[in-house]
Amino acid sequence: MAHALFFTVRFHEGRYHGAGDWPPAPARLFQALMAGAARGAEAPGVVREALSWLEGLPPPVIAAPCGSRGQALANYVPNNDLDAELAKKATRDIGDAVAAIRVPKSVRPTLFDEGTPFFYCWSVEKKSGAEAATLRGAARGVYQLGRGVDMAWAEADLIDARAAEERLSGHGGVVYRPTGGGAAECELLCPAPGAARSLTVRFNGALNRFRIGGTNRKPLRVFAQPPKPHFVKVAYDTPPRRFVFQLRKGADFDPRPLCEASELVREARDKAATRLADAAPELKPDIERYLIGHGATGADKAKRVRIAPLPSIGHEEADMTIRRVVVHAPQSCPIRADDLAWAFSQVSWADEQGVVLAELQRVEDDPVADRYERAGRRWRSVTPVALPPFRGSAAARGARAAAEAHAAFAARQALRHAGIRAEAARIRVRREPFDRRGARAESFAAGDRFPAAHLWHVMATFDELVKGPLLVGNGRYLGLGLMRPDDPTDPTPGVLAFAILDGLADGADPEAVAHAARRAMMARAQRQLPPGAPLPAYVSGHEADGRPARGGAHRHIAVAADLPGRRILFV
Repeated sequence: MAHALFFTVRFHEGRYHGAGDWPPAPARLFQALMAGAARGAEAPGVVREALSWLEGLPPPVIAAPCGSRGQALANYVPNNDLDAELAKKATRDIGDAVAAIRVPKSVRPTLFDEGTPFFYCWSVEKKSGAEAATLRGAARGVYQLGRGVDMAWAEADLIDARAAEERLSGHGGVVYRPTGGGAAECELLCPAPGAARSLTVRFNGALNRFRIGGTNRKPLRVFAQPPKPHFVKVAYDTPPRRFVFQLRKGADFDPRPLCEASELVREARDKAATRLADAAPELKPDIERYLIGHGATGADKAKRVRIAPLPSIGHEEADMTIRRVVVHAPQSCPIRADDLAWAFSQVSWADEQGVVLAELQRVEDDPVADRYERAGRRWRSVTPVALPPFRGSAAARGARAAAEAHAAFAARQALRHAGIRAEAARIRVRREPFDRRGARAESFAAGDRFPAAHLWHVMATFDELVKGPLLVGNGRYLGLGLMRPDDPTDPTPGVLAFAILDGLADGADPEAVAHAARRAMMARAQRQLPPGAPLPAYVSGHEADGRPARGGAHRHIAVAADLPGRRILFV
């Protein structure tokens, strides 16, 4: 059974002075554990062994309260050149050295609710009970996290993975999860193998950073910088809550043309905003800022609600009409995610007599929405990306090549502004769609806001996997800039084929073989879940109440036996 080593850290005050990271990085907790357990130059051997075990685990999940930058304060203090200044002359008075290097140092803490704790959750195996017990004791020795003024205390426990996930989901703040790429929220330092030993080496290096050099006639104090600790940067993301809605007219889909993507998003957004403001007038300022976008600044982009139309994809002959709308509610958004889901569930379109023509119906799972959130190295736009215009003359020789070069550069900037840290190895831009049933970029033009000259279809190829969803460009909050993975080798193929090596009797019944294969698949899937946890409908083909999943959308695995080919297919 999977377990979790769960640390809870509480601060004495709602201020954090650590520079360069929010939330406090796992490396800081690692240092605090070692510093709290140390007695003299080194921590006890059993603690070092436990920390060496901890540094080999995958990066932890972090839950932190929402933080905001406080007011900056300038302190005039000696800078870090004191050691170098003293090294110039071995007999120089320290008071003169301090006066020579006193400079203003800006301190700007991050403010947060001191009543909300920080969680650090490492996934571990059950056999790690001895190390976990040692780290529980080490946690009681933690006295600060960050700078010396950031007084804190900690406790740790080994719990099962399901209980850990419940604690994380019920935290009420922001949950940061390690990600392999894509739109990462931040990069945090995490312990890596060798981190504990590197801290000991750094401590000893700081004790011996001065030595006497030079000659007998002219002795000099030589300063040596202590070696840096061994930590690695890990990209962290704060996955938003996802709500998928289908455009329905009664029991049937009510598809919209692809080129109406921006108009559809604007209508759905405004209707949801009106519903929410009517139900909770006190939320109107937040609705205007984080849902509509009025008055939003660059600092607010991580908190803004994103709405994307989802054209049907999955096959080159897919008609690319819009049957779904997805809403991503950031964890840091002041508007509660459940309130947003309720508001969009009320969105409908009616005629003058009040007869409902279409409405948004919420669904829990949707295969088309999942396709936009896969990982891939090559991504192409479904709706065009809104980019800054090319200012050159259209009549100039080579203007088209210059405009495309400008658009390619602007597309790279747009990817960076969208929080995508992976570097694009290649960018292609053009007005024509990359999908067979797509629409030209200029057909999405909308007045002065998104003129045709600003719109480009973009294909980006990365050197590493990037996880979706990807919404880039100036129109990413209004349905433009939606991208889809386009890898020739899709990491999640639609059909898995397994060869039957032996044991197949002559004249075997294909239906019986498929039935047995399906039961074996379900049994193996059940072993991966916590005891008593039900199989998801995607695997079992049944709803939570035991009824067969007959929604008509074929959202569960199908099994077929191809006995002439001696193989079993999982679709």
